[in-house]
Amino acid sequence: MRTKFLILNFILLVNLSFGQKIINKDYKFSNKNLKVAIVPLTNEMTKFNDSISNDIFKDTLSLKFLKVEKLRIDLNDETTEILKEIASKKYKRRDLKKYPNLNTIIDNSEIKSIKSNLQNADLLLFPIKFNINQSVGMTFGSATFRLYDLNSGDFIHQYETSFNVNTTENGSKQMVTALLFLEEKDYLEKQKTE
Repeated sequence: MRTKFLILNFILLVNLSFGQKIINKDYKFSNKNLKVAIVPLTNEMTKFNDSISNDIFKDTLSLKFLKVEKLRIDLNDETTEILKEIASKKYKRRDLKKYPNLNTIIDNSEIKSIKSNLQNADLLLFPIKFNINQSVGMTFGSATFRLYDLNSGDFIHQYETSFNVNTTENGSKQMVTALLFLEEKDYLEKQKTE
């Protein structure tokens, strides 16, 4: 078991240096304790996704992560449609470097609607793209996370990453999902403390 853990840590550390990151260098995190809403993943592993999200995204001194299963229950059709609109907006890398505000996609009333429907969260952690596939004895995962400030609409960061493990055995999809979440959490916490 310890060997598997060390191997996973090695894979995580190697991949951390290769993930594509775009950071809004002008954005400054508030000194107050911020509530973070994670948009729930929707695939065949819903119960696992909610559980692993809550296990990985634990509260820190300055970030309070809202419970994903509660957010899933609270999501209404209007908010779901607004989130789909945000997710469907594709940016080229050079466009993201201009730090596009949420109000370039949706209007202020829709930002307020998201905020109120997500327990008045301060930050929105959005897995814009999240794919897990299995082929030829391997499990592949890729994700793009965006972080927005729901108080100002500011774009904070986008992080793209991918993993693959040499197995399709039971638990391999869950392992890749956990690794993708761990990377984003590590990245978010590092950015918050800088």
